[in-house]
Amino acid sequence: MKRTTVLTTALAIAVVFAAASPAFANRDPGMGGMPMYGYAPTPPMAGGMPVYSYGPVVPTPPRVGQAGLGGQYRDGMNLYQYVRSDPTNRIDPTGQWSKDLHYQATYDTAIKIGYNDKCARVLASWDQGVDDWTGASLFAWYHFNKDVDGKPYGCGRDCWFKTRWDKGVDKLKRANVYESPWIWDVSLTDGLAHIGESLHHRQDSFAHNASHNAETPFDHAPSVICLLWGDGFGIIHQRCIDAKANNPNWSDPHRPDKKDIWPADWNATVSDTESLLKEIWQIPTVQCHCKK
Repeated sequence: MKRTTVLTTALAIAVVFAAASPAFANRDPGMGGMPMYGYAPTPPMAGGMPVYSYGPVVPTPPRVGQAGLGGQYRDGMNLYQYVRSDPTNRIDPTGQWSKDLHYQATYDTAIKIGYNDKCARVLASWDQGVDDWTGASLFAWYHFNKDVDGKPYGCGRDCWFKTRWDKGVDKLKRANVYESPWIWDVSLTDGLAHIGESLHHRQDSFAHNASHNAETPFDHAPSVICLLWGDGFGIIHQRCIDAKANNPNWSDPHRPDKKDIWPADWNATVSDTESLLKEIWQIPTVQCHCKK
């Protein structure tokens, strides 16, 4: 019986890997369903182990045509991780970054205004990075104005927006304007990075509010907070019991950020982001280096 089970399992695995790239591929709905993207081995690293990069798949034979544009560690140190292990809520059609509220709102809006792909990516990546970088998402004051008990932070989300926005604008204004748009000043890159981070704080103001049951870290992700309190099932602490019974975010901490559930706030987020990106678009250095 055991031998039969092992053989069946091995056969199943072989069938899966026979399809190789398509099994790991992800269609981009905006591309007519034709291009496929997936993980397949690229040249081995120094130690001889293949790196499974994410990029366009060449149908015959199935292989990745080029390395992922975002770099091999974009989804984490695990080289085989796909969209940070959350394919239900995230996609990665071009191998650059998992497409979330922050990245999508910033990148698409920047391109619409007239930013080139390089600048739009810098802005969007640093924006999304406030959620994705190791440890950053744990700094609740980056995302909320109040703590788990509803007490205001000394410098919460709105404070961090102003701090990073002002610093970003200052760096962009002090950046050198070279004759060649291909030469980037360090202040320009740093300035765009600060602007991207500031946009994250501003965008959170639309998603992390009382109407979404997400005004505090506890309201936004009660099951996560309760797990840290030793009550991941919501059966011990009264706050956890009440949250499990009444807060829809208990079963889906990402719910407050989903544009299909909160379309009005998504539209407000994009509108506000567009206004802010148009403001820095007037800075000469940005015009010089970021224009398409």
